[in-house]
Amino acid sequence: LSQVHNCNLVIDNGTPAQVAQARFLRAFYYYNVIDLFGQVPYREAGSSPDDFPKVWTSSQATTQIIAMLTEALPNLAEKGSDPAVANKDAARFLLAKIYLNKAVFDSDTHTGFNANNVANMNEVIKYVDQISAAGKTSLAPDYWDNFKPANHTSAEVIFTSKNING
Repeated sequence: LSQVHNCNLVIDNGTPAQVAQARFLRAFYYYNVIDLFGQVPYREAGSSPDDFPKVWTSSQATTQIIAMLTEALPNLAEKGSDPAVANKDAARFLLAKIYLNKAVFDSDTHTGFNANNVANMNEVIKYVDQISAAGKTSLAPDYWDNFKPANHTSAEVIFTSKNING
């Protein structure tokens, strides 16, 4: 979680655009941890990377991730030509993924159904519709373009890391 620490440094010292991107990335890193391990270690703002972390349950982490993304979303740029830059569509897509899995993340037994499923699915639809309405993302004419080394040219890619050749 050293990347989360780096994000926190940017959040404390960056420009508004950098802060929004760092908030998105921090939420993205936390999402990956919760999805893989079901709980998330974290440190309070300003604490040392050597401090022993506290732990959010999956439900607590889900709430925190949604809050981080909701805060970042208005200050992110629209999707541009570089999908390696955090953007509104990337945040919307991550919010849709969170809500798609929220019933599982909120359950102590990770069973996946609760009374909020309809509300969660409505959130998924809302964020996916916003991606569609933004008009910056579409299905690639050739599915395999998404897996090429130069996949940044695919209209389907919303957020990716840069390929470093060499």
